[in-house]
Amino acid sequence: MPKKTTRQLIDSVKKQYKLIGSVYCKPIKARVIFNRHGWNHAMYKSGGHRRNDQDIQMRLNLIPYAPEVIRQAMHAKQDIREETTNAKKIFVTYTEVRGIVDNRTKYFTVVIRKFPDCEYHYYSIKKHKALIWRP
Repeated sequence: MPKKTTRQLIDSVKKQYKLIGSVYCKPIKARVIFNRHGWNHAMYKSGGHRRNDQDIQMRLNLIPYAPEVIRQAMHAKQDIREETTNAKKIFVTYTEVRGIVDNRTKYFTVVIRKFPDCEYHYYSIKKHKALIWRP
């Protein structure tokens, strides 16, 4: 089967992404929504610059694993950072959850973000060669 172009991959994964909706995460006792923030992070760097095709493809190929990692997470690491948005300082919560999927052969970290007075939302996913983090 020929490799998909970046455009084909974007179209395919975007359809799947929209169908996810939200997933419950036990460690934070809340649902995590899959919205434009996570999608935009996969497509663009800070400052709104589009990522290169190789980076976009790598990120989009990992997104389908994110819901399962969030669902099965048993522990979470939280970090609260002060950030500036629209010339206003806010405290943003970043949460990392780890998981193993595909018959215990693939290891991932999912980053979940929460703005003040908003729901938790999916932000990013990273793949690891082995389970490297313990709470």
